[in-house]
Amino acid sequence: MKGQLSAEMIILVVVILAIVAIVASSLISSAKQTSSAVTTTTTTITAHLNYTCITDDDCKEILGKPVCKLGECNEK
Repeated sequence: MKGQLSAEMIILVVVILAIVAIVASSLISSAKQTSSAVTTTTTTITAHLNYTCITDDDCKEILGKPVCKLGECNEK
């Protein structure tokens, strides 16, 4: 009959849906790990930017330290 689904077809649909669910779960887990890594890296970079300088005047504004050496604010 034309309108009926066979047992094999139902099993095939269930298997395909299970595979899609497993792949989606894996992608979500991977995205969470990547998000955490990106957040950590971004936090580290922005924290470092607070102590970077081009001239001695930048250090005075940021930390009150007068010397800019190799792009970082340092004591004399």
